[in-house]
Amino acid sequence: MIIPQGWRSLEDPSGPAEPETILAVASYPIQRGGACAPVRALATLPSKGALAWVLEYRSPRGDAFPFRPHRFSLDPASRAFYECSGSQATYMFRFRDRDRYFQVHVAFGEETGEGIRDEMLGALSSLVVDRCPPAELPERVSEFGTLVPEEGPPGDPVMLSGPTGKDENWFWSPLDKIEVWWSERHLALPEEGEGKRRLATIDPGEDCTFEVAFRVPKVAPGRYLVTVLGYRPGQFGLMAKRAFRITD
Repeated sequence: MIIPQGWRSLEDPSGPAEPETILAVASYPIQRGGACAPVRALATLPSKGALAWVLEYRSPRGDAFPFRPHRFSLDPASRAFYECSGSQATYMFRFRDRDRYFQVHVAFGEETGEGIRDEMLGALSSLVVDRCPPAELPERVSEFGTLVPEEGPPGDPVMLSGPTGKDENWFWSPLDKIEVWWSERHLALPEEGEGKRRLATIDPGEDCTFEVAFRVPKVAPGRYLVTVLGYRPGQFGLMAKRAFRITD
């Protein structure tokens, strides 16, 4: 989200847990607090200020979530005293984006001008939704996902899991396939050969995570690498390089 200079944004500003209040943005300094809405922020709304908060529904019902418009607008008919907004009337709208479902409440002070209102709508319209939340900095390849166990004898079962892909902005991005490889040393090329073998090929589809099981290859004790590669048209990239130790 792009917010005007001097404005504030705050993740997890208040309850409830479902639907979850995930974000608040305001034209003034705000603090976290509230069981059902960011009431602490609402309590300090200036007469010329603006506050909005975004809730996400995990299990939406009905068709009350239209597809997201190019730019948000406020319907005067939606302005009311809602359950969680206390004594402050708010505008409310809902939308869906990337198979996620959101509700937004917007509150203005009694003297808030059109400029502040337009800046609020511009900030909300700049919100970028990640299909597989949250958008986070990628993990180091040596710490990617979960490998359980990280050592064991040949033939033992192993479970590998992790996210299915992120782009350069750390948001989920689809992959054509994921491959898991076993090798004695760094895997320069994904080709079967001496000391390296493909353990699994995964079609991630639109899933946010993957999970695959394999058995420890029958090789000599020592340190080996489990490598995860993600494929897009005409290219592949390294997602994980985890160490596994084979015991006697």
